[in-house]
Amino acid sequence: MKRRQRQLLAIIFLTFVALGLPDALVGSGWNLMRAELNAPLGALGWYGFAMFVMTITATYVTPSVLRRMDTKHTVLMALMLMMGALFAMSFAQQFNLLIVFALPLAFGAGMIDMSLNHVMAAQYKAHHMNFLHAFYGIGVTLGPGIMALTLAEENWRLAFRFVALILLGIAASVRGSFRLWHEEPEHVRSHHHPRLKLKTLLTDGKAVQSLFIFVLIVHVESLGGYWIASYIYLTQDVSLALAAGYTSIFFLALTLGRLISTVLSTRWSSQRLILLGQGLIVVAALLLRLDVAFLGFTMMAVFLYGLGCAPVFPNMLYLNREMFPASWLSKMVSIQMTFGYVGFGVLTPLAGLAFERISVTVFPSVLLGYAVVVMGLTLWYFKASSKRLHEA
Repeated sequence: MKRRQRQLLAIIFLTFVALGLPDALVGSGWNLMRAELNAPLGALGWYGFAMFVMTITATYVTPSVLRRMDTKHTVLMALMLMMGALFAMSFAQQFNLLIVFALPLAFGAGMIDMSLNHVMAAQYKAHHMNFLHAFYGIGVTLGPGIMALTLAEENWRLAFRFVALILLGIAASVRGSFRLWHEEPEHVRSHHHPRLKLKTLLTDGKAVQSLFIFVLIVHVESLGGYWIASYIYLTQDVSLALAAGYTSIFFLALTLGRLISTVLSTRWSSQRLILLGQGLIVVAALLLRLDVAFLGFTMMAVFLYGLGCAPVFPNMLYLNREMFPASWLSKMVSIQMTFGYVGFGVLTPLAGLAFERISVTVFPSVLLGYAVVVMGLTLWYFKASSKRLHEA
């Protein structure tokens, strides 16, 4: 790989750190934030829903933006939106204003997510895609750490401003790297991001199969981030702090898993990595169902859960270049990510309602059921795709 390409990759990876940094700020600082903003505990759900709606909107419309503006300018604009939103949020005195100021944050994040995933799928190799998503894990791990430092001073607003300054620095790096990016004249943008109607994609059975898979894999991953701490706290007789630590174990395993996938993807196919990851999730769910009263055993199960989630999403995105025509790539990435956000923004909250009505102790059984279903769908998807490619 040429030096110029390596430098550009470094900038793209750094931008994915920026994507992850703000994601857990509100959640990790919510106990102090809600007291200052005079908001109830459950208001965090409204914040999450608003972010979900704006993110899927951004993901869906980004191909249209990319037809009119090249990738580097789109990414820079999105970073500036996120930076400005974080600064504005740090001055919010009411919860309603916090949500209003957060909308450009979600929109910018959705634009970056779709734009850079398309660049990776179209121009780079599978191990680059896995490495890219590992950098998101670094960002989403650092964000709560920054919040924790400022909470020691009982100042959640400082964390938002500090992250905004980091994003400003990353935006400056992106601006300084413009000479490294591929030129995208109008005819190239039109070729890479053609006008495709959703109805056209939905007439393709393979495309529809992939959408169902994306809904479920994002749901399975977000179940861990949202509910593993509650499950551990209510079933293992541990402190709140220790239960929260299991969420950190999950995300640590997710990040490490994507780094490991980067190495394995140079030798193994994306299909093999996806099925390996899904298999680990099944094993983790089975181990959690055993309900062994030994923290080390439970930690191992949670670690395997995060490790299993790691290769699935990035490698499913990368496979689009093999599964669909090149002219479909931009739209497929956009639609798949949009459906994936439905798994996070709709199914995961609904799971919470179910846990509240039944019991969170059914979490391992729910996870196992989803894991088996998504593995079956994935095997069907790979089999149908292989048959179609063979016939072609």
